[in-house]
Amino acid sequence: LHKGRRPLAPPRSGLVGAMFGHGRCARVCLTAALITGAAHAGPSLSSCGGATDQLRGAAFTVSPDPIARGEPFTITASGDLASALTAGVVTIDIEAKVSVLGEPMVDATVREKVPFEFQPGFTAGPNKFVIGPVTLPGALPARSDVTGKIIIADSHGAQVTCMALDWHSILSSAQVQGQTSEPPTEPAPVSAASSCAKPHDHLQEITVARSAGELRLTASLDEDIVQTKFTADLKVKYGIVHLPVVLELPVAYFPGTKKGHISAKLGPVTNETAQELGRTFSEVTGQVVWSDDKGEELACISLDEPAAPALVV
Repeated sequence: LHKGRRPLAPPRSGLVGAMFGHGRCARVCLTAALITGAAHAGPSLSSCGGATDQLRGAAFTVSPDPIARGEPFTITASGDLASALTAGVVTIDIEAKVSVLGEPMVDATVREKVPFEFQPGFTAGPNKFVIGPVTLPGALPARSDVTGKIIIADSHGAQVTCMALDWHSILSSAQVQGQTSEPPTEPAPVSAASSCAKPHDHLQEITVARSAGELRLTASLDEDIVQTKFTADLKVKYGIVHLPVVLELPVAYFPGTKKGHISAKLGPVTNETAQELGRTFSEVTGQVVWSDDKGEELACISLDEPAAPALVV
């Protein structure tokens, strides 16, 4: 969601490239956490689809809604897919405002079309995603307002589903001392993304390629997965303030993903985003681990401290 900012350093392994190769990913990942925590009377998520949608009986819910600050909540998306989905286009049309420590971080009208391909894809019949229960960290004083809709169409242009967003959230109202009043004038140092994978990880043979605006990922999964968990242990630097962000995010997909070859392609993206940006996170370090329902690691990504600038004499 930003221009004029330096991207993350080139990734050093396949999965890292897929998740952190885009220059705005570190901020987007944290912003995604901020847009949960609805504080209004209407539904935070709802279906805006029609009777001819490929995902029949689509339902998008947050429970509880509104979310109580500091309390666990769960996001659910479900429906009956008329036919298998392996390719299509995601159309994003949202207004997003995010502020941290009382200062604007994002003020954007996001309009993007993202072509995608995914194998083995989503099977015909009942499909269900469950995110949570999760409790957001309260150490990052932030507020977000996100409204609009996200539409998914299949490779033939037929609408699969439409999800409406109406988030108005406050992550924390805590006051943090020691913040700077002005954003830095120089570009922020760039966190380097690298793999912290182990030999026994269940996701192996990961490759990433980029060409002509497309991102391609391939990998080999050595077990069936249904219920997984992302565990993030991060430190966020915002101005001169250092904030810990520790988060456990359970994610389940039914009927699940079978072991074997996995491939995905994203792009090229059609982008008509209009934006005004305030301050950005100057540094994000730590680890994100993806594990299965037995607690065994699927993959691991590390965000390292930026390299010190070279001394020029």
